[in-house]
This record gives sequence, structure tokens and C-alpha cells, in this order.
Amino acid sequence: MAIIAMSFGQRVKALSQAAFNVRKVHEMWPEKHIIMTEACQESGPRIWDWKLGERYAEAIIQDLEGWLEAWIDWNLILDETGGPNHVNNLVSAPVIYDTARDRLVFLSSFYYIGHFSRFIVPGAQRIAVASNRDKLKATGFMNPDGSVVTVVLNQEDYNIEFFLQVAGRAAPTQVPSRSIVTFRFHSNDVN
Repeated sequence: MAIIAMSFGQRVKALSQAAFNVRKVHEMWPEKHIIMTEACQESGPRIWDWKLGERYAEAIIQDLEGWLEAWIDWNLILDETGGPNHVNNLVSAPVIYDTARDRLVFLSSFYYIGHFSRFIVPGAQRIAVASNRDKLKATGFMNPDGSVVTVVLNQEDYNIEFFLQVAGRAAPTQVPSRSIVTFRFHSNDVN
């Protein structure tokens, strides 16, 4: 997904266009399953770059809200150079194997992806999520066990307070600056 590696302004525009295109595909063929299969961050590993995880989360949220049913990273683990691969286009991965020190380095993208893969389980159904805070990005799902999961991303340099409202009940909360937060509760808890 090369659009992720563009400059910030180009990336936002490209992501918006990609989300629009995915929605159009869903409208034309609603019975088809839409899956992102080869997402990656180009230009090699970005160890200690927290924004890497934010870019992953932004893309995943936008894709899930646009009717994607699954999101798969192209490379879950690479070496410290961003390889190896068959065409030598070095990219980043959620896990980097440091060959010199014989250890694994878990990048921010690993932890950001975990907010989706750990709490949204197979068979979950996407639910409507709306935000009155323009700076927050969010998606929500109901799992087969009845639990509701809402993943909220804050890419700003300040905390954002909001009310998490479900079925007419609301709870004040906040998302710390430059973070991702997952809220999980059982649907029976809000009735």
C-alpha cells in the first residue's frame, strides 16, 4: 500500500480516495469479501518512530469503516535492514529481527495492530460509530459473544476528552495525546 509512505498531505488525500474506492466496490458488489492483503510501510524499518503505529491505525480504521473485512500486513517480521525480499525493496514490519544482537524489536505498529487483532474477533460485525470530535478516528464492532469493541485513535499532541455513548448511556473518558485506546464492554452492560 504505497499510499501510506507518501508525504502527510498526499497520504491523507490518498487514504481518503482509497476509502472512497473501497466503499464504491462494496456498493457495487455487497456480497463480495474485501480484504487488504499487502499493506506495508516503505523506506525500511523505522525503529523508535511512534508515528509508524499511528499510520497503521489510521489506515486500518479507515479501511474497516470502508467495508474491508480483514487487514493483513505484508511482512510481520523482517531484519534490521527491512529485508530480505525478492526485489530488495526494503520496508518496515511490526517486528524487526536484530541479527547483530539476536533479538526481536517490537515496533509501535505491532502494538497498534494489537488493538484490532486482540479485541475484534473472527465473526465480529461492524457497528455504526460516530464522533463529534473531528480529531478522533474510530471504528466499532460487536463480537459474537455480545461484547462491543470501539477502537479510538488520537494523532494530536494533546489529550481529547469525549463521552463514549451507547444505547442512550454515556461515560466521560479521554484519549491521551498520540495514542490508541480500545474500549470493550458487553452489550448487556448498556441495556
